[in-house]
Amino acid sequence: MYYAGINLDLDNVAPVQMETTFRRAQIVAQHPVAMAKFFNVLITSIIQALIEGGVVGPVKAHFGTVEAQGRGT
Repeated sequence: MYYAGINLDLDNVAPVQMETTFRRAQIVAQHPVAMAKFFNVLITSIIQALIEGGVVGPVKAHFGTVEAQGRGT
């Protein structure tokens, strides 16, 4: 998979293949829209699988927060 200018091999994910923290921050800074779309897909998938799918039975209520770091990120 090629996303945000990075080639990702999703069939072979290992910690040694991950970028450094600094490099990941650079990628996020260079591709903010792609990262926002990825975040949305991730959260939507979690909600669909766990909440709408009812992994532990019917859900009566849920809430979620997005935390601002106060540093412009």
